Amino acid sequence: MGADVSRLSDRADDVGALTPAQNSEENEIVGAVINLPRSLVSVSPESAGMTKSHSMTTLSTTVRLGAGTVDDDASSSASRTVGELRPKHGVVVTPEMNVAEAAKLLAAQRQDACLVLSSAGAEVEEASLEGILTDVDIVRKVLALGLEPQTVLVRDVMTRNPICVRSSSGVDRALAKMRSKHCRHLPVVDAKGNISGLLDIAKLLFDVMQAAQGLRGGQRQLADLFEDETVMRMGGAKGSGAAPTQRLMQAALLMAERRSALLVSRTADQSTVDGILTPKDLLFKAVAAGKPTHTVSVEEVMTVAPDVMPSSATVMQALHQLSTGGYRSVPVVEPLTGKPVGVLDVLALVEAALHSPEPERPSAVPLAVPPDVQIAAPAMSPPAATSSAAVAKVLAFGRTHRLPLALGGCALIAALVAPRSPTVLVVLGKVKVTASETLAKMKLASSATLASGLGALALAKVRARETLSETLATLKLAYKATLASTHAALHAALTSVVARASALLPSSVVGRLKQGPVV
Repeated sequence: MGADVSRLSDRADDVGALTPAQNSEENEIVGAVINLPRSLVSVSPESAGMTKSHSMTTLSTTVRLGAGTVDDDASSSASRTVGELRPKHGVVVTPEMNVAEAAKLLAAQRQDACLVLSSAGAEVEEASLEGILTDVDIVRKVLALGLEPQTVLVRDVMTRNPICVRSSSGVDRALAKMRSKHCRHLPVVDAKGNISGLLDIAKLLFDVMQAAQGLRGGQRQLADLFEDETVMRMGGAKGSGAAPTQRLMQAALLMAERRSALLVSRTADQSTVDGILTPKDLLFKAVAAGKPTHTVSVEEVMTVAPDVMPSSATVMQALHQLSTGGYRSVPVVEPLTGKPVGVLDVLALVEAALHSPEPERPSAVPLAVPPDVQIAAPAMSPPAATSSAAVAKVLAFGRTHRLPLALGGCALIAALVAPRSPTVLVVLGKVKVTASETLAKMKLASSATLASGLGALALAKVRARETLSETLATLKLAYKATLASTHAALHAALTSVVARASALLPSSVVGRLKQGPVV
């Protein structure tokens, strides 16, 4: 560095004689001298538990693009470039590190994303970009799946082939890439094609607010955003998300499903916002701290009493709060009761500020056409007409045979997307064949089921009839046996009575008794 400084002092005395090429070289040297102390954040190999070949890369190392994709269109109407935003050089890790080690490096520098570089040799004289690792990657691909960060390698969960942006590109170009790819970080490529840093969306919030000045999106109320599907796809969810006693692994799974941070309420009716759980909280307070996510509760790592915004606030006000507060998610509550409405991510607010839904068009008023005036229908081209007829046939076939509506829906969508394409006819034919095969299988299955049911019913009838016959025969035998036994008992009793009477009464009386009553 001393040689470069002396070289600059020697040339400073002779500035007037420099050619344009020399001026360019001079600027490069000045930039190298100024930026030399700002090296990529690194730690010693011993403290990170790595060998010398895994040591971190600094600005003195050539970082090739590797697997990243660069946006070559650097043209822009923005007043500032990405380089003027002074992106952070960021934390650097290697693919062979485990996620727990990477989380510790990120937590030490209070950053939520890092560059994944693959070194070419033991001295790390040259490296290439393999991907980036963010807090969202760790939550969705490690914690939500119940994996242990100590056993998962960075290369297995990192985002490969990241979209990069040139330092000479305009801010609006970088912002468009973040919106289209739903990402909050972009690796930055310098004029020589080397990676020079990592751009965070926080650097762009000022430019977003500048661009939203005068747009209808910036004045939209936060309550309206929860009904806008385009905005909510960028990150956000309604209502509270997690209970304070819930385990982190369960909360991470819910966070991955909702694709947003989670609001935490201690009340049974979830009428308050007592905390918020973000991917950065899980990264810093759980993974980096070595806490097991299957036993630690949400309350132990959440951000307590977060700043909230009323649902009546505007998008511009929410962006200003995110910019000044330094966080990436904002809880939204009802103005009067403080009951949670939901949570919005910074990407959702950026999308809402720069994208406004199209106003509803008034319905067309039908024109009164005289009876004697005939309006000719527009002629359809043969492919379009054939496609429409095929769609009608498939839908009629589905309605007649009560097939799933998905078959007719697929055919209708295909015809609407490419009504003039000959391929549509082939697709519709395949759909119809598939429907016919499905109907035949359903008929065979129904016939087999019906036959089996009838056979079982007939067998049951035969068995029931046999059982009933056997039961009746048994009852008859029992009745006859009981009747005979009773008759014998009565006859014996009567004989005994007559014998006793004969011994006690005169013979004349006994004779009368044997003859029966006198009429």
